[in-house]
Amino acid sequence: MNNRIIFAGLLACFMGFHAGQLVAEPLNDKAALLVGNFVYTKQEIERARLFLTITSGASPDRLIDYQQTIKQIVAMRLQLNYATRLGLGLSKQELEQAEKELLQQNKVKTRAQLQQKLIADRIDTEMFFEFFTNQILLKKLYQQVIMPQVSVIDAEVNDYITKAQEASARLNVIDYKFSDKPQHQLHETDLRGFVKALRSGSKLTPAQKAYKIERKKMSDIALQDMPELFKENLKGLDQKQVTEPFKAANGWHVIKVVDKRVDKNSIPTFDQAKMMIFNKKIEDKVSSWVEELMENEFYKVLD
Repeated sequence: MNNRIIFAGLLACFMGFHAGQLVAEPLNDKAALLVGNFVYTKQEIERARLFLTITSGASPDRLIDYQQTIKQIVAMRLQLNYATRLGLGLSKQELEQAEKELLQQNKVKTRAQLQQKLIADRIDTEMFFEFFTNQILLKKLYQQVIMPQVSVIDAEVNDYITKAQEASARLNVIDYKFSDKPQHQLHETDLRGFVKALRSGSKLTPAQKAYKIERKKMSDIALQDMPELFKENLKGLDQKQVTEPFKAANGWHVIKVVDKRVDKNSIPTFDQAKMMIFNKKIEDKVSSWVEELMENEFYKVLD
C-alpha cells in the first residue's frame, strides 16, 4: 500500500497518534508524558512511535527517535486542545465526506477493505483512524486560525514561475575564458569591449585578439547543475544572449547562450504556482504557531 496515497489531501504538518487519557486521578508510575490535562503512558508513546515509523515509510526495526515522537505527540495534542477551546468539532456529515474521499484515494469501497490494506502493511488501524479524524479537525482549525493570515500576490507567483523555468532549463553555451593580456593586467573594461563585439556580431579588434581566449562548448547542461557563480550570471538570459564579464577562481569568463530549452510540462500554471506558494506559507505559519504553543502551553515529560 502506498502510504502517501493514504494521506493525500490531508493538510498536516505533524503526524498523528493515540489521543491519550484525561487525568482523572493521581498519576501512576506508568505515566510518561503530561500535556495539559492529558497523560500518556510509555506504552502509548511506543505505540505512536511504531505508527509514525511505519507511516513514514521506514522499516519497523528502525524506529524514529523517541524524543521526536514526544515532540510530535505534544504538538498534536496542543493543537487539538486549542481547537477544543475554540469549540471546534466535526459533524457526522463532515466525517462521512472525509472518509468517502479517503476511500476513493485508496481505491477501495469500504472501511473494512481499507482496514485490510492497513493490516497488510502492519499499520495500527485504530491509531490510523484516530490520526485521520485529528487531521480533519486540524484542517478545520487551520482554516479558521491560520488561513486568514496568509495571502499570495501576483508578483510572488510570477517570480515562482520564473524560478521554475530557470530550474528546468537546459542550455548549450560557449564559455570564453580569458588569461591576462601580455605585458599588462587584463581590465574589466577590455572585457566589456569583447562582450559588445560578441553581442553585435562584429569582428574582434587586434587588441582584443591579443588576449589568450580559451573557448569551451558545453552542451545540454542543466542550469541548476552549473557552479553557483555561473548560474547567477546566466540567470534570466535567453538564447543568443551574452553574460557580463565575471571573475571566477580560474580567471575571467564571458558566456554566450547558444540555445536554451525549457520543459514546459514541468512548469506550473499560474493557479498551480499560486496554490503551491499558499500551501508552503500555510505550512510555515503552522510550524511557527505550533512552536509558539509549545513555548507557552503546559506539557511535561515525566520519565
